[in-house]
Amino acid sequence: MKRLCVLAIVVFLILHSAALGDDPVSANREAITKRLIKLAARAQEFYRRPYWEDGGQGSFANLTLSDLTQWPANVDGVFVEISNSTSQVVLLGTGIEIGYDGSTPTQVVIFVFSDSVSVVVSN
Repeated sequence: MKRLCVLAIVVFLILHSAALGDDPVSANREAITKRLIKLAARAQEFYRRPYWEDGGQGSFANLTLSDLTQWPANVDGVFVEISNSTSQVVLLGTGIEIGYDGSTPTQVVIFVFSDSVSVVVSN
């Protein structure tokens, strides 16, 4: 009886994690998204900081990825700055797992504004 109960719990946990998308691709996509959100918060801090404190003083125009992190790559993927302007910066995270299309890595794009962000999963 105990074995049956333990087996039922194990099966439940496996099915439950599969239902929640707890697979390597989803985990990689989530890790990339979390990292991009952290980088976005740093970009917003840069935006608010004055020039004399190495900030943008109300602009993303002079922001570089090295202002946000010393490590543009980690175990989850590679992170790059796609574009920036005075009002926004766009960051891309490319993962290590193959994405939705079955041939290229997972990709997440984040659009960073002074007071908000927008996340787009592109693969």
